Amino acid sequence: MNTEMQLVKETIPPFKQRKGGVANLILASLMTESGRMIDEGFKIADIEEAAQKAFGIPKGFLKQMDEKGIPESINYLLHLEDKKESDEDLHAKYDNFFTLPKSFMEKLEEHKIAEDKSSAKWMKKHSIREPSEDFMLKDMLNKRFQAVAFMVSVELVESGLSDIESIEKMCRQALSWEKGPFSMMNDLGIQESMEMVTEKMELSHRKEINFYIPKLLISQVHKNSPWRGKGLED
Repeated sequence: MNTEMQLVKETIPPFKQRKGGVANLILASLMTESGRMIDEGFKIADIEEAAQKAFGIPKGFLKQMDEKGIPESINYLLHLEDKKESDEDLHAKYDNFFTLPKSFMEKLEEHKIAEDKSSAKWMKKHSIREPSEDFMLKDMLNKRFQAVAFMVSVELVESGLSDIESIEKMCRQALSWEKGPFSMMNDLGIQESMEMVTEKMELSHRKEINFYIPKLLISQVHKNSPWRGKGLED
């Protein structure tokens, strides 16, 4: 993996090489989901609040992009999207999943031409409206974020890039989540987790965006059993 193309430090090395690594693929998928929510007309304040609630993090993914740098963050996502830099394993599973949202391309262009780069951030005080009081809307956004995280995390285990214990640890260490994705699925229940992933797949497919459901997740649902591994509660 090209270490110059990272959003966060991979605290646990992947078992095999793939463009994007492990923690960075999870984070990139959630940043991309934030952009798609913007494209759909949701308020940035609601998107950020839903992200914070979904993972128990102090900053949403748009704020994280601001802090990492808009060009650096979006260029990393372009790196994942680029099929010229072939990675058959990545593209076979994700296809156009990492295609950049329109809002991200517009933000990158805004940043390029801005004399004051601080004016081209997502979290601009003069443009961020207060979050809505629609709790059902924010719950829906919260579940969308979690569904993306569940899909990508299980796919990384299925593809042999990592294991459950490593991903749990990395999400807490590198991404500052309160709990790892497999613990979160166990808390929700495997059936409800699958329902969330299926709903996200259906939404993505209506927008002609690929959303892969890992066979490993389907198998776990058929067993109707929680994920097992060191550090996971029964």
